[in-house]
Amino acid sequence: VALTPRQPITPTPLASATLTLDYSSGLLLGLSGVVGTQHAPSNRGGKSRFGYALNVSGLTEFVGMQPIVAPGTAGCGNSGDLAFFTWECQTSVSREIMRINGSGNVGIGTTAPLAKLDVRGSIALGDGTLRAASGTEDLRLLRGTVDGGGGVVNGSGFTSSRTAVGSYNIVFNTPFSSLPSITATAIDSGFAVLASVSTVTTTGATIFVRFPAGSALTNASFAFTVVGPR
Repeated sequence: VALTPRQPITPTPLASATLTLDYSSGLLLGLSGVVGTQHAPSNRGGKSRFGYALNVSGLTEFVGMQPIVAPGTAGCGNSGDLAFFTWECQTSVSREIMRINGSGNVGIGTTAPLAKLDVRGSIALGDGTLRAASGTEDLRLLRGTVDGGGGVVNGSGFTSSRTAVGSYNIVFNTPFSSLPSITATAIDSGFAVLASVSTVTTTGATIFVRFPAGSALTNASFAFTVVGPR
């Protein structure tokens, strides 16, 4: 098609607009309507959302994300957070389920994450059968198997040695912050061998193995589990 000089090209529309951008309250895409400085308390609050809502006017059943200007850490000013919202059939009201705060902490089930990953609830691991239960303590788990000579059969995070007949010393590579709980089980083929734990500290423990159970010390394999605060 021949065009005359300066003749505008008018493209044929392929589809009608199906997306409405809401930049009310002085907020613009890519820019920010700041009052004073970005750390002024008057700038705090939720900003324009990006996502999908069944009721745009009321923002009910909204799924998406929203920038939020929140108070900064220790009164330093403001923090630029990013909140994520979802809903489902049993919870039709949209609710915040995850937040990344201005410090880079990620919170699931909390709007104020206190660590790089702060989960308020239980965590399923692996195929879902392993669980990290929620609680007030930050616990660490250690386990291992030691042979009759004091060598490590399996497990990690510790060293072991036999200091005398039936007496074994376990040393944790990383000490616990306070006394852990330790259990030990003797491993033997059909004999009544007993393992007992003694002299527990934050850095290790002594384990005795006896045969028959409760009698003379003997060299035998055992397994142990340690649970304690990090």
